[in-house]
Amino acid sequence: MWTCLTGLSRWRAAVVTVALLTAWLTAAGPATAASIGEQRAALKQASTDTRTAARLARAGKLDEAAEQYRGVKAMLSELAQAGIDPKLDRLFSAASKKLDALQEKLAAAGVDVGPKATLTPSLAPRGQGAGRFDQGQVSFVRDVAPMLAAKCGACHIDGKRGGFSLASYQDLMRGTEGVGRVLVPGDGATSHIVELIASGDMPRGGGRVTPAETQKLVAWITQGAKFDGDSETASLRSLRASAGTPPPAAAPAASPAKVSRPTGGETVSFAMDVAPILAAKCLECHGRGNPRAGLSLLNFRGLLRGGDSGRAVAPSDPDASGLVHRITGEEMPRMPLRRPPLSPEEIRVIRTWVKEGAKFDGGDPAEALPRVYSLARAERATPEELSGIRRVAAAEKWRLAAPRVTAASAQTDRFYVLGNLPEARLTEIGAQAESLADAVATQFGGRAGEPFQKARVTLYAFAERIDYSEFRLMVDRVEAPRSERGAHGYDVVDAYAAVQLGVAPSPNDEPALAEQIAAVYLAEKSQGRLPAWFIDGAGKAAAAEIAPKSDAALAWRESAREQALRLKRPADIFGDRLAPEAAGVLRFAFIDALLRRPSKVQAIVAAVEGGSAFDAAFAGQYGRTPEELAPLWAASVNRRR
Repeated sequence: MWTCLTGLSRWRAAVVTVALLTAWLTAAGPATAASIGEQRAALKQASTDTRTAARLARAGKLDEAAEQYRGVKAMLSELAQAGIDPKLDRLFSAASKKLDALQEKLAAAGVDVGPKATLTPSLAPRGQGAGRFDQGQVSFVRDVAPMLAAKCGACHIDGKRGGFSLASYQDLMRGTEGVGRVLVPGDGATSHIVELIASGDMPRGGGRVTPAETQKLVAWITQGAKFDGDSETASLRSLRASAGTPPPAAAPAASPAKVSRPTGGETVSFAMDVAPILAAKCLECHGRGNPRAGLSLLNFRGLLRGGDSGRAVAPSDPDASGLVHRITGEEMPRMPLRRPPLSPEEIRVIRTWVKEGAKFDGGDPAEALPRVYSLARAERATPEELSGIRRVAAAEKWRLAAPRVTAASAQTDRFYVLGNLPEARLTEIGAQAESLADAVATQFGGRAGEPFQKARVTLYAFAERIDYSEFRLMVDRVEAPRSERGAHGYDVVDAYAAVQLGVAPSPNDEPALAEQIAAVYLAEKSQGRLPAWFIDGAGKAAAAEIAPKSDAALAWRESAREQALRLKRPADIFGDRLAPEAAGVLRFAFIDALLRRPSKVQAIVAAVEGGSAFDAAFAGQYGRTPEELAPLWAASVNRRR
């Protein structure tokens, strides 16, 4: 489920962009692009996020709406560059128009998010994804000049439209009259000529520049924009005819710095001080997928690895660190690109951290920077401090989902209950949740009365379906399936469950509450290391054990039997190929079967809580991976039919 670091609204745009935008950009590998289904899902998410931004704007949350706008704009730009299946051209156009309308609303409210996005997709061949370019050394004569001559020559070789000539390499490097150069050697992704082409603004008189051609241009500029012909003043068209000079040798890449741990004398913490700055200000361009200039700041290892221009961080030497040069403006363009510069204090923090050795005080250098910060923040807070942080997060989530509704609240030892129900009803729900928490804990090897982890879990209770659906849309950024009554979220700092309940108690309340309490319990116990499919299935299995005769439990069992008969690839229950409702009941049935021997499931939970990898813990109990065990389970279900 989609979760964000509530309370840190400035991270939202980066989280939105990273979460779905590049899931398909990286999944298929260098030779393929997204399937039409994946592209359609991305476009649907873009439309949902645009509606969310519009609601934020109506609620007066203009800064958050602007960040959401930027995230959607980046999402659609990536889709356009990667290539859209022709069948989705109208869907893409509709999403772009919605984004334009949002930009107009923000501009009318006095929020400057820049000009309208010029989004012209490259159409992939029907039934195929757009090809991708494997970045080797790029030749200007062989690779770049022919493309520029063919696509831009009518305006900028035969003429000098806009004061810009492409008659020769020398003219290209000179740039435009009165403005200057259009490219920065070593920085392909942010060069002006690339932005014009990628946005679809250019070429205006020639054919479309394909994504592969754009990537070659980016790679050539990033590799130094070197000339490998005989004469820099020769016509680009003549270079096209005489190509054959071998490309210049690539400069050896600098080896990444090693991860160093703090010694105790440092004044700046990477996890607490540097990671949140980079996550908030840099991930929009340097996150997943195709990070600009080859520099990924998704995690600490990417930061140390550097990008196309070399090493970003030279431990103990800020003056030799590209990151410091860019954020201070010593090297252009200043970063973050086209956004406000970092404050003097933020620059001082990063510079001091580099000077003190660029030490890493997080858990895993491969973890995403937002999670590094979340873990550190949660670990260093006292139980009451973390409970306070969660109460602040709960208030912000409520304002986002129901800005005009004043919530009532109640509190127990393990839960902070918030909702649009009478306070007496919330108190009753809190008491029921405490009782169910004890039942859940004993199911998974815990003890009755023990805290979930460190702090209270927020429990949102909604009287009506529309209220619950609005929460899911605005907070979790998903459309709630029709049959869904509850959901949960966990990001280490925050942990919550949201459930649709009535003003009067109902027998169906127990399984709905138990399912989400069990899910949050397992997420907290493992600090998010148990896979989502396991947590979701175990939540339903725990609820069915607690309330076996409930309507929900009976419906899950019946639906699981029907879905198992249709299941062609049992391992699909662990991924996202199945519809959410089908996947939910099948995961329930799988975990329910495992819980016939609860000691094995309890041992897996305990091992992951202790730091073991889930797959290793699972195989240690069953001698197989979940993917290997799933066909045996599916066969046994069908035999029982």
